[in-house]
Amino acid sequence: MYVCELKKEWKLRYEPLYYDREYYAEVAEKKDGWVNVEALPCDVHVPLIENGMIEDPVIADNCFNCEWIEDKSWWFRKVFKAEKELLHSHNSELVVERLDAEADLFLNGVYLGHHKSETYPFRKDIRDILHEGENILVIRLTAGLEYYNELGLSRIHWKGSDYVSGSFIRNCGPRRDHRRVFVRKPQYVFGWDWNPRIGTCGIMGDARIESYNDIAIRSVKFTTRNLMDREAQISVETEIENLYSITTIDAAARLDVCFNDATVCSIEKEIFMTSGLNYVNFEFNIDNPMLWWPNGMGEQNLYTIKIYAASSTGGTDYHELKTGIRTVKLNTDKISNSSRLFALEINGVKTFCKGGNWETPDSIYGRIADEKYEKLIKEAKEANFNMLRFNGVGAYERDYFYECCNRYGILIWQDFTFSCAAYPDELDWFRYEVEKEVDYQTRRLRNHPCVVLWCGNNECQITLESYGKISYLEDKKPAFPRGILLFNEIMPRLARKNSPDIPYWNSSPFGGIDLNSDEYGDRHPWGESFMNEDINKRIALEEYNKVRGRFVSEFGCIGPTKKSSLYKYYGSENVVIGGGTWNLHTNEFEKETINAAILKHYVDPESLSLDEYLLYAGLFQGLMLGYAFELLRYAENNYGALVWSYNDCWGEVGWSIIDYYAIRKISFYFVKRALAHTKLIMREDGKAINIICMNDTPKTLKFELEYGYMTFGGTKEDTASRTVTIKPFTKAVVAAQMKKGPHDTSKGLYYASADSNCSLIPAILRTCDFRNMQITLPEIKVTGLKECGGEINFTVSSDKYVHAVHFGLNDDVLLSDEYFDLLPGESRKVTVQCVNHPIATGDIIPRYVYVR
Repeated sequence: MYVCELKKEWKLRYEPLYYDREYYAEVAEKKDGWVNVEALPCDVHVPLIENGMIEDPVIADNCFNCEWIEDKSWWFRKVFKAEKELLHSHNSELVVERLDAEADLFLNGVYLGHHKSETYPFRKDIRDILHEGENILVIRLTAGLEYYNELGLSRIHWKGSDYVSGSFIRNCGPRRDHRRVFVRKPQYVFGWDWNPRIGTCGIMGDARIESYNDIAIRSVKFTTRNLMDREAQISVETEIENLYSITTIDAAARLDVCFNDATVCSIEKEIFMTSGLNYVNFEFNIDNPMLWWPNGMGEQNLYTIKIYAASSTGGTDYHELKTGIRTVKLNTDKISNSSRLFALEINGVKTFCKGGNWETPDSIYGRIADEKYEKLIKEAKEANFNMLRFNGVGAYERDYFYECCNRYGILIWQDFTFSCAAYPDELDWFRYEVEKEVDYQTRRLRNHPCVVLWCGNNECQITLESYGKISYLEDKKPAFPRGILLFNEIMPRLARKNSPDIPYWNSSPFGGIDLNSDEYGDRHPWGESFMNEDINKRIALEEYNKVRGRFVSEFGCIGPTKKSSLYKYYGSENVVIGGGTWNLHTNEFEKETINAAILKHYVDPESLSLDEYLLYAGLFQGLMLGYAFELLRYAENNYGALVWSYNDCWGEVGWSIIDYYAIRKISFYFVKRALAHTKLIMREDGKAINIICMNDTPKTLKFELEYGYMTFGGTKEDTASRTVTIKPFTKAVVAAQMKKGPHDTSKGLYYASADSNCSLIPAILRTCDFRNMQITLPEIKVTGLKECGGEINFTVSSDKYVHAVHFGLNDDVLLSDEYFDLLPGESRKVTVQCVNHPIATGDIIPRYVYVR
């Protein structure tokens, strides 16, 4: 295959929205008014920003001044020369990825066709249209909404009045648009509770011409069929096309499997190829395979698969991919007659999936750089994640995102991009588009070992059920299925066809009669937590004790960014809490919750400075998320906890633990500690306390455990100790029914700690809010400060209990731990992992929270 790249040196202009494809000739002849596009991918917002025509819509309230972009048609123009390889090949196929949206394409004045979807590429053989010398490719695009209206929407609304009141298409506030359900592009771009309406438009992927002679490798499917003792059974299916439409040819194919540049398997096959598609299957065993494991459970070993194909008529093609040897199973075995597991098994091991929901990391998703993906996935690993849920509201990410997840051991729960709505699957054209989308995405992503679950949508079935249209007492197939055909028939069929080794799940949440069951499937327990109507319950840690489930795939709490990020997205250092820009960049579900939380847990918020507000609000988010994660890890037969959300698509007081600028929020450190691969957790059980230990690693954990009550000054009471051994990939109760005793929890706390030879962080059980604790001023020391290998290490200790130890370094400084509590006499080693500027020893000054 020969590839002619078309990524660079495009031109762009806009015209009235009504300038459809019939206006091509007029637009193509225009000489003035074009702006330069340096390279693809390109959202139209980016060259407009670069040319001073708009301000960045994610800053301040600039998004309102960019809404006119949705009301224009956008025309991209590329001039290129056709090399001889393109002109004299068997096929020369134009491939344009991620056309957002409703694209019309022209080459040398010839209309190539209309492409409706951003979710799969446009592909067409253009050999007969290319010519020597200058070739001109023109692509017309729009934001996509103009094709749809209230008449079409009325078919997926329960009744006419529902449209006025908001209907069951959720999250449709004043800056949102119901018509999003017809447009196959990322659903979040027209507004959600956590981002503004920024109607994207552009070429969001690559553009190229692929030239083939005689044969073309169309796809490769790598499958780990079985893992046995010291042996892996592998199959590699290769789809090769004979481009002669009515002629058979002889050909040969070779498979090489390499690990660390050494070939571990090589197979050659002769093929008699009929015209069109042919399938060549390689089946083989690998001795002593190096398995791919999720983060914390083992190494992320990757093999290189190389496929060579050659025809007797001289045509050749080559395909290469990196993948991992691993198996995945969704275990839904019965626990009882009224409950089932929902546990992913990786390489035969039940895996507690810990992590977060992934937001597309920019409201303008076409400008996300590889470096941002790299940093965010590396930080997910640092936070002890082993899973990200790709939520159906976002954009399918580029291959590089999944490659990062492969390397860092981050499992992917992959929703298809449908969210919080009914969808018009009674329309033939819509079902066709979805079939093309699901077929393409499952084939594209199936070889990534990180991808372990396909999921039909985010909150679509429960949305239908919540609004009373779908009832389990009525027909199973309503006349207007409103998405049910997609999620129950089309998607599982294609997932099974293209990647039978990766399980499919219809929706999230899903399972049980009420679709948000605590005994079946996965659930989103928002009603028991941050979306509880009672504000006092939204801010109480103990409310999470009521949460039950088999896999909690969404929960969350809102908190602010660090100040440097706030200044960036605010567009100024003149920040007014509660002002217009502040409110625009504050999540819709905040609803005065943070002020109430600061009052409950710390101080009266009315007189706080900006720095104090950011500190206490960040600590509140951290307390809630840390407590919730620990509770969900502690819970029996629960095998997942995924916070909403891990990251952000713009700056706001919102759900994430790492912000739009990839800066850690305070809550990041609470989550990291709660998800440690080896972890002690204490929980109350009536008048007693249980202590459990998690060991997610492949090594046996052995240590001396001490536990009891300790005053804030360090006096220990009712202590006990024992030797503990925890097997790999298990959790176990290490102290059951420890009596609480007549201790004053306003003057002390319960603790469990391992001996100094073990890296386990002590477990602390506080049974009253921090502002009610009668603590005294501590003496904190920093010792052992030294530089080694580009890192700075030091130890911090305290003579008394101290809360939220932090160091006041620049916001972009990465520490191994921060905002942690210390027990009296405890020492904590801290590493400065990454700095962009010099740090003097005097810069590391320990701070803490003390209120009276």
